[in-house]
Amino acid sequence: MGCFSTKENHEEKYVEDLAHTPIASTASSKVNSAESDDFASRCRVLGADLPPGLRTENERWLSLFGTFLACCVTAGPIMSFMTIEPVLIEMNVFNGKSQALNDVFNAGMAISMASTLPVGILYDVVGPNTTAVTGGLVTIFGILCMALSISDPSLNWILYGAYPVTGIGSNMCAFAIFPFAWALPDHQNAINSVVMGAAGVSGMATLVMASVYPVGISLHASLLALAVLCLFATGVFRALVPTKAVTDTLAAACVFAEEVKQGKEAAKEVDEEGERAEVDGVMAVLGLTWESVKLHWGANVILLIWCVAFYLLCMYVMVTQLFYFKEILDSSTATSLVEISALLGGGLMLVCGCIVGAIADEVGLERLLDLVTVCTVLLVGIILVPSFWAQVVGLSILNGAVSAFGVIITRVAMLYVPPQCFATFCGGYQSLCGISQMLLVPLIDRTASESLSGPSKFTVPYIVFSVVSVSLGGVLRVFWLYYPPPAIGMIES
Repeated sequence: MGCFSTKENHEEKYVEDLAHTPIASTASSKVNSAESDDFASRCRVLGADLPPGLRTENERWLSLFGTFLACCVTAGPIMSFMTIEPVLIEMNVFNGKSQALNDVFNAGMAISMASTLPVGILYDVVGPNTTAVTGGLVTIFGILCMALSISDPSLNWILYGAYPVTGIGSNMCAFAIFPFAWALPDHQNAINSVVMGAAGVSGMATLVMASVYPVGISLHASLLALAVLCLFATGVFRALVPTKAVTDTLAAACVFAEEVKQGKEAAKEVDEEGERAEVDGVMAVLGLTWESVKLHWGANVILLIWCVAFYLLCMYVMVTQLFYFKEILDSSTATSLVEISALLGGGLMLVCGCIVGAIADEVGLERLLDLVTVCTVLLVGIILVPSFWAQVVGLSILNGAVSAFGVIITRVAMLYVPPQCFATFCGGYQSLCGISQMLLVPLIDRTASESLSGPSKFTVPYIVFSVVSVSLGGVLRVFWLYYPPPAIGMIES
């Protein structure tokens, strides 16, 4: 049954009464009426009552905040593995070989990103609530396996699987934020930016693990404590994250309102029984995604290549930061910079993300791309300077750029595909980025190490990635001048 079913008697009565009012004789006027009232009223006009926690704007913000805190917990050490790397080396994990730990980090991040396509499909098929709860349980399992892997040198090999599993679970939990972008439609980009902010804040938890290790609290104990916190976070997901039916209602209300703004007939996708057609099942979701991609294939090709190039730049800087710092600075300063990176990732990624998202809500997708291009040039130009403060500034810019990148991907998904396959589209893009990282970063890292020496084995790839990213960003910007992105729900325009 569609998410706009009017089977409930009280809903039937509500819609029937509303149909006889002067302002609601047509679907378009219904949406205009609801648009002037609370968002929940708009959803009722479409035939569905919102559950407690989503009925007022304040409730929706509080539910978002609770979900955000839970995501901060479940993100765990994923985004700041490099922060605990010195501790792992001191614990003689993999005999203290930094290259092995670097491979674990790269594999974990890449597999986590590559998993976003199946996670996105799961989100679109079963809904964000089930996806987030399952992700919480997977995260707990992964963290427990990480704790096991460092408990004995003979078990270190488990870390190669435990860290990626934790990344997959954390990724599933991160999708819990997305339904709130439909629930608070005037702040969609700002809310989408919170996903990266949660990952950044989790890095501060990792810094705590590294900080308490010298005073006698083992990393093993810290991971066990984190697993317990994740169990509570999973309960928060179960209570606060919207189900599939509710998310479909929220998204459809946004699309209907946009159709009215664009001068479309708001009821064009509603059949004679008053129900919007649903897309159920994996194959149906994939089919709708593919058909939507083909409608704007030119934009999607350029976007995808740009996304891969920019993502590889950011990930290569993150993967190699400790080793690059040691090339241009002394070892103790390099370690301090990695710890500062975790703090910047926690604070600035959240703050920058919210600021970038708010800016995007005002200026639009095209101007946001311009901002990312400027950040890319500044990032590489500054981190080439071999000084402590230059690296601090560079890391700050990196956090802002990563936040903006996350906003761009989610915004593109909201514009270029229907809400029914929003997460699948996001997942497809991110999976291809992750696969590219998995294949290219180790190859580039080893090639640069063998053919170059000193800081240049890091700076040359930085420059190459940045040139490709900036060039493709320019091409995409010109493309959008001639073929602007469609409005939400207007993918055929």
